[in-house]
Amino acid sequence: MGRKPRAEVQAAYRRRRDADPVRRDIYLQKEHSKYKKDLQCGKRKLIGDMNEREQRKMRRDWKTRQRRCRLVTSLLAQNTPPTSPAEYLEQGGHQSRQKLRGRKQVRREKTAAYRRIKVLEAELEKSNRKAERYKKRYFRCRSKAAINRAPVDTP
Repeated sequence: MGRKPRAEVQAAYRRRRDADPVRRDIYLQKEHSKYKKDLQCGKRKLIGDMNEREQRKMRRDWKTRQRRCRLVTSLLAQNTPPTSPAEYLEQGGHQSRQKLRGRKQVRREKTAAYRRIKVLEAELEKSNRKAERYKKRYFRCRSKAAINRAPVDTP
């Protein structure tokens, strides 16, 4: 009989550890204290403590991890058999007309709010560009006036 691959050994260890609630709790406490210690000594940073570049990189990595996880869960969901109607009703699968209508209304309000936010952001960007343009115009005018006021040394 051959040796087990390392991944299988580790997976079996994690299953045994997680099967015992006390042992799992101890493990989680250790992980939490290790995380806190890493935060204090600077090995790990909160997203708010990072500069913009680090934030972008972390968020990009998070997005890829999230996408991969969602893909795996959707593949698992596709491979599982559908629930029988009796189980569906027991789980509370029925929704009332009022609840559906309320959901629809909330969704509509939410999309309207997002649309309004987009319009306001566009207006803000436009006004910021305008302010920047006038600021530059003012500074150019000021620098021209300073140059004109400077005494000219002619021989």
